[in-house]
Amino acid sequence: MDEELMNIKLKEIKDGAFTGSELMADKLLVDKPLLVLVMRRAGCFLCREHAWELSSLVEAKTIGGEVDLVGIVNEVAPTKDGVKTDAELGVGEFQSKYFRNYPCYVDEDKKFYSILGNHQFSFKPYTWNPFTLYKDCRTLQNRLSEKKISGNWKGDYAIKGGLLLFSKEGALRLKIEEVVGEDLPYDQISEAVAKILVE
Repeated sequence: MDEELMNIKLKEIKDGAFTGSELMADKLLVDKPLLVLVMRRAGCFLCREHAWELSSLVEAKTIGGEVDLVGIVNEVAPTKDGVKTDAELGVGEFQSKYFRNYPCYVDEDKKFYSILGNHQFSFKPYTWNPFTLYKDCRTLQNRLSEKKISGNWKGDYAIKGGLLLFSKEGALRLKIEEVVGEDLPYDQISEAVAKILVE
């Protein structure tokens, strides 16, 4: 068991609000590997794309096998930055529309973010070339439009998210930090899940 899991307190959320239920993260482990999708922002267009694709693969059991999946956000409305309602922040919409109603929790102490490295959000250096930036933005806009993914710019975006994979016993087996603008490495995730399931 990864001791860090036993020290992470989570608050359950549904429809963008606390349910009143709290638990330590090690209680998320049942009898399957656990994928933890850590969101930079619930309204983030790219985070929603990752959530939609990953939850689709988990639901279809085509991500290397059968796994459990949870989502982690770092805030709900009202926020310290003045977002008053979830209609603005979009946590409820994220969970129901893009995460297929898989369980979501708030990590107020940002301990899952710490496991990922607490790295600050930034664009890749080459994107400061205005021509490359324009081309990449157009490509990204078209991709999200084709998938009918919408979002907002509200909330704390400072710390990057990513994906964590824990074994059935709670050992951290895969850590993937978000790369802004890129897909998650689904082949790598599938291989890691499949390897756990045959152990």
